[in-house]
Amino acid sequence: MPTPATGLQTPRPRIALVGPLPPFRSGIAQHTLMLSKALFERSELLVISMIRQYPQWLFPGQSDVDAEGRRVEAPHVHYLIDSLNPLTWARAFDVLAGHRPQAVIISWWTVYWAPCFLYLARRLKRAGIPTQFLCHNVIDHEARGWKRALTKAVLRQADTFLVQSSGEEDCLRSLVPEARVAVHPHPIFTQYPEPARELPRRAAREFLFFGLVRPYKGLDILLHALALMSDRDVMLTVAGEFWQPVAPTLALIEDLGITLRVELIPKYVDAQDAADLFHRADAVIMPYRSATGSGVIGVAYRYGKPVIASRVSGLAELVEEGATGVLVAPESPQQLADALVAMTADRARAMAPEVAQYAAKLSWDSLAETTLRAITAGGEGRGDIRATKNDGRSAR
Repeated sequence: MPTPATGLQTPRPRIALVGPLPPFRSGIAQHTLMLSKALFERSELLVISMIRQYPQWLFPGQSDVDAEGRRVEAPHVHYLIDSLNPLTWARAFDVLAGHRPQAVIISWWTVYWAPCFLYLARRLKRAGIPTQFLCHNVIDHEARGWKRALTKAVLRQADTFLVQSSGEEDCLRSLVPEARVAVHPHPIFTQYPEPARELPRRAAREFLFFGLVRPYKGLDILLHALALMSDRDVMLTVAGEFWQPVAPTLALIEDLGITLRVELIPKYVDAQDAADLFHRADAVIMPYRSATGSGVIGVAYRYGKPVIASRVSGLAELVEEGATGVLVAPESPQQLADALVAMTADRARAMAPEVAQYAAKLSWDSLAETTLRAITAGGEGRGDIRATKNDGRSAR
């Protein structure tokens, strides 16, 4: 970009990004993919991804790899890291150091990666290369004391941080009080495809619960709320791999007498099938007990769907009350039931323009710019770098 004074081209920053990419099938892999594309337009970028994330015996689902997915083929992308092989960690460091980056961004989401990322962060620090931890979850959702201690040891190596909500910022500061933190909401997953088919509607209200089913996501709260609804002309689709036993959920559905109002799709749902499910839904329901950010909201907004979500940090920042969705108290089946009754198909359609307008502000370009500004400001002393809720951009 030419500078106003001289007309000379300012040099593009040299940046490296470490995180999973497709064919790993997590939302974090999609996040890394989209952020890398935005950073590539603004920097001399190197991306280091994984060749193996978890051993099969440790992974709670069927597989963390999309059997039909493909690696990202590009000269600046390297699949190098095996979580169980420290020799690959050393190789990754050599490639990172050889790039001579101004900073290395490391994706952080689970303490499982602590040994590898602690190794990389310490070696980068000794080499004089700043690091930024992009925290999808500061602490694991099912945290224990030892996880917190190990997380603290890793994160204290970083120079700057990027988190997705004010709650995660508070959590980070409880571990690293002096942290320099950028806050930016999760952008919209614009890469998801257009719907390919019109799924038949089965009730006056069609709701969708989407993504991995884990205890903190509160599916049981939603099922109790569904049973409390006076209007029975409603259908709920639950689509996603269960990271908890399915049998208790099936038993709860039967005990509550809502078997005919719930469709379970207890497996990984690919992007095209997800597009069709979101297209049919009137609204997406997120009765979470806690949250650190949400890719599911990003997908819901991509398809113009409002959300009904718990008023918890990580979700509340992404919902404009009455415009892009409705917030209810966590752990309150009755409040959730009232919100479900009020969310008619007509009301959901009327909210679609507001959803689209809000979604346009949560861009990957904005996230990339916030990330680079946080890195640039990293050597200026302590302070905060923020992205506001209204425009998705950061300001000192």
